[in-house]
Amino acid sequence: MTNTSTRINLDEPRYDQSTFSGRAKHFVITTNPFNIFATSKQLDEAKSIVERYSQLALSYTLATGGAVGTALTINKLVKRFPPIVARFVPFTAVAAANCINIPCMRSRELIDGIPVFDANGNRIGDSKRAAESAIAQSDICHTTLLCIISTEKLPVGQ
Repeated sequence: MTNTSTRINLDEPRYDQSTFSGRAKHFVITTNPFNIFATSKQLDEAKSIVERYSQLALSYTLATGGAVGTALTINKLVKRFPPIVARFVPFTAVAAANCINIPCMRSRELIDGIPVFDANGNRIGDSKRAAESAIAQSDICHTTLLCIISTEKLPVGQ
């Protein structure tokens, strides 16, 4: 018995779109028929969840890639230094991940801006520049906290 399976092409529909039955099969596998019973609000909420999940997955992938890339690169560079220097590789990798992850997670703020208020608490508008400042401050804060946590774990006197 020979294996005659073909590879699935994710860029094209699985069924022949030039026939009614092919289009019907494609429609059935790409849609959820129970959506006919959902309200517009429920469908919008579901769409919002998918969009947030996609943002989260992208942020996670970029942050993880940045951390791993940083760790591998620095590991190569520190081989000629004393072993104590190698202890800072995880710190640097996590700091790099933070610096990638925070702007990714808050990218909507960079695009739309964040609310700005006057001294009386009245909203005066949205500011992209304020968003940039807030994200930079958040990166600095996270890295500072990481420094504190990392130095608490360093062996003293060795």
